[in-house]
Amino acid sequence: MKKISAFIAMSALVAFSSMNAMAMNGMHACVLGTNHNPGDTLILSTIQNNAVSGSPTIIKGRFEGPPCFSFDGTKLACYRQTGSTWYVSVMDVATKVWTDLASCSATPSTDMAGHIRWPCGSWIYYLKPGTKQIWRINSGNPTQTEQVADYSTTFPDNMWGPSKWDLTADTHRALIESWGSAGSARVIHNFPPVGSARVAPSFIFDLPNCNTALSPSGTYAERLWDGMHDDMIIYKYNATLNTYEFFPGVGNCGNPNSPGTICVGTSKNLEIWSGQPCEQSERPEWAVNSDRWICAAVSPGGYGYVENFCNSMVFSFKDKVAFRVTNNPTGRATWAGSLFIEGGPANSYQALDGAWVGVSPTNVDQPFQSSTKIQSGDARIMIEGRNLRIAMRSNDAYAISVLDARGRTVSSIAGMGVTEYRIGPNAFKAGLCIVKVRHGRSTEISSVVMQ
Repeated sequence: MKKISAFIAMSALVAFSSMNAMAMNGMHACVLGTNHNPGDTLILSTIQNNAVSGSPTIIKGRFEGPPCFSFDGTKLACYRQTGSTWYVSVMDVATKVWTDLASCSATPSTDMAGHIRWPCGSWIYYLKPGTKQIWRINSGNPTQTEQVADYSTTFPDNMWGPSKWDLTADTHRALIESWGSAGSARVIHNFPPVGSARVAPSFIFDLPNCNTALSPSGTYAERLWDGMHDDMIIYKYNATLNTYEFFPGVGNCGNPNSPGTICVGTSKNLEIWSGQPCEQSERPEWAVNSDRWICAAVSPGGYGYVENFCNSMVFSFKDKVAFRVTNNPTGRATWAGSLFIEGGPANSYQALDGAWVGVSPTNVDQPFQSSTKIQSGDARIMIEGRNLRIAMRSNDAYAISVLDARGRTVSSIAGMGVTEYRIGPNAFKAGLCIVKVRHGRSTEISSVVMQ
């Protein structure tokens, strides 16, 4: 990914209720519709020093679900209708020009469209409408597309889902939310999934209640307390126990039974911090590249369906800063929208303390760069930074050999069934590598150049 300059550097501190409050500069985008119908307006706002700068850009069309900024903030992905067909589409933020990437076989719906996710890199991840499958498409080369997860066996037919989901910047962890007549499930797990059924293993945490979110680093998770949506409760990942847990923090919880945690009482704190009337929250979204900032759709009139949540607000629970980024009439629907924070270097996210942390290229799912010789339905080679990823897609026995430029075997793998392998840079030196894959009665050979 090309390094870009930030539009506006992080600058002067602004005096709010916290002495260490930090001014936020960036962009926010949300879709407006009416009464659960697809939206006909996309609103793009520029934020400077914790306030909307100038008039928002109004983009007309037919949209569904929340949009999602790319990790560098230069593009915006959304479900968009062109003619009679719905697409996963991408808009260039500077030119406002749209490109339709993947057509949808079914119409996305408000509650089941899920979210489009755009982690660090060129791949866009999306829930395929009408299915319980997660797919991805390379925004730089839309001919490269594949299914990466299937939750059909995870969630039964009488459960919707994934109705809301998140993916970390390095694509290694996901949060999946589903609900319906069979009950509800909100789980955090390792991603992408492996195994013959393509169902995600290694479930880490079952998050109670609804409207969950996962920070781009995967360090923090959020949920709304109870059915009234009047408090957000934040969890932190415990690497030792491999789970998420409450931890002491700076906020208050309206639930008197809640432990002392970082909690955000939307009916209390947001109003105090921002001076805006707000009682209930809906559909919170972490910034695509920041653990520090969250946006949420907020209602001034009490709990109800999404059409009552008429404005989007951006806030930092650490700094006790909140401000409104839309000005919508009551009765208009809005998702929380997508939030991009400016000021950091390329391929980095903002940690809770404001520091920028790089997403290592070795952990980023980059576009395919391998030879097309091994792109069959059974074997696929991909380059991810300095890692070599080999995906087997058949139930046959196989043997994989990786040779260096001198013909010496540097790695060999044998197995059977659908699985994936990542071979790190310690296994070979930069330069030409030869990969041999024997599966069934076939032997395929491909050359790849590793950096």
